[in-house]
This record gives sequence, structure tokens and C-alpha cells, in this order.
Amino acid sequence: MNEVNLAEAFLRYKVKATSHTRSAVTPEGELVLSCSYGRFQRGEPGVLKYEEDLSDDDSIGATTLRAHLAEALREGLQVLLIVAIPVQVAPALESSHVLPRPPRTSFHPRKDLVGRVTSFDGQRFVLDFRKKEQAPGVRPPSRRS
Repeated sequence: MNEVNLAEAFLRYKVKATSHTRSAVTPEGELVLSCSYGRFQRGEPGVLKYEEDLSDDDSIGATTLRAHLAEALREGLQVLLIVAIPVQVAPALESSHVLPRPPRTSFHPRKDLVGRVTSFDGQRFVLDFRKKEQAPGVRPPSRRS
């Protein structure tokens, strides 16, 4: 996997995300979404399942994500994946004048996987990802008008 920042990860899918967002819809009608590595679990054979609850998040990014998820579920849009992985920073030497560094996240576009929204109730959502060649039931991308 190639480690890049979030903006570059979105650009790998030829879409520009606005600041503080985790999702964007491409001109072809695909949802690009950044998902936290720790929330993935195995689903049925060949399926990587992702679940998240947005009920405690009232940020602009979460509001945008809710709109994108609703559209993806309603329209059967493909979900393209960016995996967000927290990077453990080496501990700093004890020093009274050094501030701790904020945690860093690395982002990895996973072009080999394609997903779909299987459930979304306005707060909690579930995504199923499969290898591209094994992904049935997802609307193929088309030009948006």
C-alpha cells in the first residue's frame, strides 16, 4: 500500500475533497470514502465488512458523509476505499519544553476493492467491500449529469 496524505488519496481517485471531509462523490457517481482501519471485520467469505456509528459526530464532515451515504444507498453507488491507519509515533525524550506531537494518520487508497452501502439509518452505517472482480450488485459507474 502507498502511504499518502488524505488530499492525495482522494486525488488518486480523481476527486478533490474539501477540508475536514472523509467522503466525496466522483463525477462518474462513485463514493470515495476514508474508513478507519480498526473498524474492519471479516464478513461472509470474500467480504470485508466496515461498520461505524456517526451519532456522536455533528461536524460538517459527518453531515456531508451522511448525505453521501444516503445517496450511495439510494442510487446503488460503488464505494471506493481509502484506509486510514493511525501511525504510532515514537515516544519523545523526557523534556519539559517539548510538546507531545499529535497522532498522525496515514492514508492508503485501495483500488483493488469496491464496496457498497448495505445499511444506513442516518447514524450507523455498514459497508461491504469485495475484490473488484468479485463485486456483484453494484451499479457500474456512469457520467453524472
